[in-house]
Amino acid sequence: MFNFTTTTKSVLLVAIMLVAAAGGALAAAPTVDTETTNTSTTTELNDGGTQAYNQSTTSLIAWSADSEHSKIEISQDGDTLYAASPSNYSAADTDSSGSLDTWYFNVSVADDGADYSGLDANAGESVTLNVTLINNTEVSNPDTTNISYTFANGNVEAFEDVDETSVQTPSDSGTFSVASLAFWSDNATDPAKTDATIGVTGNETETVTLSVAGTPMAEAFSTAAENTESGDVIWSSATSLDDEYVVVANSEAPDTDWFNDSQPYATYDEDAQTLTYHNVDELTADDAQDLEISATGNDGLGLTNTASMLTNYDATWSSAYGTAIWNADFTEPDWEDSDE
Repeated sequence: MFNFTTTTKSVLLVAIMLVAAAGGALAAAPTVDTETTNTSTTTELNDGGTQAYNQSTTSLIAWSADSEHSKIEISQDGDTLYAASPSNYSAADTDSSGSLDTWYFNVSVADDGADYSGLDANAGESVTLNVTLINNTEVSNPDTTNISYTFANGNVEAFEDVDETSVQTPSDSGTFSVASLAFWSDNATDPAKTDATIGVTGNETETVTLSVAGTPMAEAFSTAAENTESGDVIWSSATSLDDEYVVVANSEAPDTDWFNDSQPYATYDEDAQTLTYHNVDELTADDAQDLEISATGNDGLGLTNTASMLTNYDATWSSAYGTAIWNADFTEPDWEDSDE
């Protein structure tokens, strides 16, 4: 009597033996590297571990795969914060077949969150980050390994990932607005604005970073910064901290006579698509828990508000108004929610 089950098992066994004899192997999921049999390093971040905020250190994530084409992705709530396809730093013939069959990889991620693009974490908050280790990026359905760890943010810095639904753009309902007469802003690109409430730990929090990547805010601020260089004030944009306007500059602190770098200010990084607020502790109370931020790209302050902002720095009254006359934005868009 013909035994179909036995025959099928025999064929499968022969196929596996043929693959092994040819020096091949079945693909497997990557493994977090926690031992030093074939390497001198081990992972510092493992499943269930904690990455504590530190401005001067990094943490290592190490793993092995049976492919030279491995990749790592780190995400938060489904949004990718970090991705890399590093070259292997070591390889081994673990089955003594005469061919390499295991490759070792690692990446270092900054403990201050600088490598996490779009991180959401209030000052002093702990958040969960998820890691996906991909075995072979050159196949359609690669094996993966998933781990998670806690990013324990410190009190010095806060991070906010701006969602597109929280961004406003001008109405196109046909209502007349003097925005159509704008000559300081670029009419080809809509202005965009957003408001956010950031968790802080009193005046221990010095820096707040807003990621605007993938939102109309990024295009609006990039357009506003087009004709500026590093250190130039971006006059056709505006931002405030707890309702007090602060100057925003391209990439680095403003390079002007009326500003010193101990005062609150913001910078826009076009490459990272981030707005970073510096010295926010100068405006927050010792027991403050929240900081209100408002930012508008490609639509600047009017004459009075521009001059008033400059006098809050070291500008004289005459210098403030003289600068404001040349740089104020005399437009007012008709705002609406971007998702309406």
